[in-house]
Amino acid sequence: MPPGTPYHQLARPTSRRRTLLAVLGVLLSTVTVPMSVTAAMRWLPTDGLPLLGPARVELLVSVAAIGCILPAVLVIARFVQGRPLGTLSSVTGRIRWGWLALCVGVAAVTALCLLVVVPIAVAVLTRGPATDSGQQTVAAPSLEDVARYLVTLALLLCLGVWQVAAEEYTTRGFLLQAVTRLAGRSPWPGIIAQAIVFTALHRHLGWGTLAVAVMAGWLGWLTVRTGGIEAALAYHLVQNGFAALVAAAMPTGPDANAAGAGLPGALAMVGAVTAYALLIRWLAPLCRLARTAPGGTAPGGPPPAPVTVAPLGTAGPGLG
Repeated sequence: MPPGTPYHQLARPTSRRRTLLAVLGVLLSTVTVPMSVTAAMRWLPTDGLPLLGPARVELLVSVAAIGCILPAVLVIARFVQGRPLGTLSSVTGRIRWGWLALCVGVAAVTALCLLVVVPIAVAVLTRGPATDSGQQTVAAPSLEDVARYLVTLALLLCLGVWQVAAEEYTTRGFLLQAVTRLAGRSPWPGIIAQAIVFTALHRHLGWGTLAVAVMAGWLGWLTVRTGGIEAALAYHLVQNGFAALVAAAMPTGPDANAAGAGLPGALAMVGAVTAYALLIRWLAPLCRLARTAPGGTAPGGPPPAPVTVAPLGTAGPGLG
């Protein structure tokens, strides 16, 4: 990648024709790959796998189906676009693990406060006075219930990492860069396009859909501003991790996701991702994070200082 290239222009060396074919291939993969994997469910036992049951198996298969998009996207980027796969991760050509870890910490604190603590506090404060009429005793979970929950949670977390990677590399990685290549130099067409596709992958209509679209927009903007996909990966991983804690106990079907949230949940999601985006935007310069490919300056920046070469036969500075 040319030195000084910003993240959203890393697909620029690829021809427009190859890029257009690649975009069509990726969009087709987002539809056909999950459908193919989900169709394989017919070969599973009708009563589900032992211990888990049919509802949890259906949920796990739906998560794995989205994750299977990732290999298709990587193959298309490498062989259709003919580009290094590292350019999908960041301007350095790789995942910046230290920055990813910091973003996970910030996302965990933000999500914990606005997606867990605040909704619980609102529920407690708005609850009416307790009465004894109609109350039912809740039985303690059995060892089988605990085992079922722990196994489902472990599988959801493992498959969830794959699912998040697939969604992020497809949208904030590939589509953001490819649409920018087709549209020009501005990152905004890519940010808008990836937000539309990301929202469509969640297949719901309602307040939650708007919240998912806002989240996709913020995370796309962060990806451009920080020069890599790590901030988006971190927030998405943390949010899905909190969701897995609930889904493992009460599986509600393969289409259950953040887009199905009501108005209070949607407001909490928007508040959490907005706070996260502003915090990461503030932290990135403090960490001296590279926003362009190393070895140069961003377009429009000052040119590099000229290099003076000593004539043959003379010693340069520090060479005696």
